[in-house]
Amino acid sequence: MMKNVKTLFLVVLLFLTGAVSLCGQSKTREKLAVAKPETTVLTAEEVETLWRALEITVAGGPYELIERSDLQKMMDELQFQHWGNLVDKRGELAKYHKVHAVKYVLVTNIGKLGNQLDGSLKIVDVSTGSINPGFLVNVTAADAAELKNKIAAEFGRLFAAPRPLPVAETVLLAPRIADGDSVPTAFVEKYFSLIEENALAQNRKVRSREDKVAIENTRKALLALGYDLDAQAVVDTRISSYDVRRVERIIEISGAHVVYYEGGLEMVIRVYSTLSGQLLKTVEIDCKLPPRIPSAAEADKHFRDQIKKACEAAAFTDVFPITTY
Repeated sequence: MMKNVKTLFLVVLLFLTGAVSLCGQSKTREKLAVAKPETTVLTAEEVETLWRALEITVAGGPYELIERSDLQKMMDELQFQHWGNLVDKRGELAKYHKVHAVKYVLVTNIGKLGNQLDGSLKIVDVSTGSINPGFLVNVTAADAAELKNKIAAEFGRLFAAPRPLPVAETVLLAPRIADGDSVPTAFVEKYFSLIEENALAQNRKVRSREDKVAIENTRKALLALGYDLDAQAVVDTRISSYDVRRVERIIEISGAHVVYYEGGLEMVIRVYSTLSGQLLKTVEIDCKLPPRIPSAAEADKHFRDQIKKACEAAAFTDVFPITTY
């Protein structure tokens, strides 16, 4: 009797372990790639928006999302132009799975059904080339925006809790300052203000963070950061040198006591998309104070003027997401 109970327990345990693995809920997290949606009826911008939404949903679920570059290598290796005909490539898919441990690929096709857009999603098991019928989604919609929302909702229902796209705003991260250097708080506050004013003038919402936020320039890390901050872009500022020195001199002929300031500023400002993980814009500032600046306040003002000119020349805030999402 005890032996039968143990056997039954083992069978149930193995079944449950298999079921969990099938749903992508294993502790090791199966690797999943999101293929570029295949369509002839959407614009390139609409395809990119849908692709990002699917990746973000996957990133928030039980699977480990692999990079687009890794997916492209996989397609090049298998000589895939598209995922339409999988039957002829099943052997190669299985070999790729063994070498690279990519378990699944999410494939999306968008077509027309009368006046409606018709979308279908399927998850391909790379180890076998088969399509699990339980992981099929079909939706119709009036336009690309509705289609994206419906697909995300259905995907979330089947595979993971759906996560909405982050808010269409930009977060200004607290500047990172070189070791051994210090920057006045007033300078940082006014730096934030000038970026915010330029952005708001173009209907681009910004939010500043005074606390230090670690930023890692990888697509996965930026995706996660976007959700943590609830923003579609971040501004990362690195100040390598902030130098404002007080100089006192006595003119020999007249004996007059003269006080002025000299120094310079070196910094780099970068804007990253937390949807695509791409570097959108870089602005480099390397400026020296003009001769005989009379005060530290005037020195700060000169630096801010140079930052503003450099940002405007580079159309810096043009890459911030527009607040109409």
